[in-house]
Amino acid sequence: MGWGAYDAYSKTKFKLHGAFHSTSNDFPAYANSSGWNTKGRFACPSYARDTHSMWLDNGHKFCYVGHRRWLLENHPFCFDDVGFHGSIELGHAPKPCSGIDVLLQL
Repeated sequence: MGWGAYDAYSKTKFKLHGAFHSTSNDFPAYANSSGWNTKGRFACPSYARDTHSMWLDNGHKFCYVGHRRWLLENHPFCFDDVGFHGSIELGHAPKPCSGIDVLLQL
């Protein structure tokens, strides 16, 4: 028989089932506990395929852009092409993944 737990009061063994409820940790630890790959082009667990990333040739890594999507449509930063990697950004914030979307990704 496999691993189990022992109840000292009733002097019996039983199979103990556990569940992972919640945690508070850093991003690398999140990757270890969730199984989500937090590196690469689609590193954001909330937005998955909607993550905007850009490869840095000199740095040999990804950087994550597209943060201006959450600003109001007429915010001055949306039209600032000098301060933000040479382009304006007029997109809308993506909808977070639903539970069904996450299951489909698995």
